[in-house]
Amino acid sequence: MNCPHHMQIFADNQFSYRDMPVRYFEPATVYRDEKTGEL
Repeated sequence: MNCPHHMQIFADNQFSYRDMPVRYFEPATVYRDEKTGEL
């Protein structure tokens, strides 16, 4: 997770390993640290 908003949402909740992966809807543009086509 590269976005601070996702970290804040994730930190507010306690999750078990059974609950993973957790996905949240993101209407804004997502900026990543990868180059185009990189996995």
